[in-house]
Amino acid sequence: MLAGDGYRCIGIEPNERMVAEGRRRFGLDLRVASLEEFEPRAGERFDCILLLQVIAHVAAPAAAIARLVRWRRPGRRVLVETWDRRSWTARLAG
Repeated sequence: MLAGDGYRCIGIEPNERMVAEGRRRFGLDLRVASLEEFEPRAGERFDCILLLQVIAHVAAPAAAIARLVRWRRPGRRVLVETWDRRSWTARLAG
């Protein structure tokens, strides 16, 4: 995990029970919100924003990415990862 490597990490999750469990079991900074409703705290900006297997579940992906770009520090990155059924890894995995 990135947090284990010394990075300050936060996560957002709409399911309150999942947030409570992640906080309890792993001590994570998790916040109850969907991507569409989340707002960073005052002055909070990010060096790296990761969406791993998330964007396919968002009703308006382009609008969500535009919001993410506003949350990052200037010159920093937003990484969006999702499945491509035609990729070599998907073909390899069957």
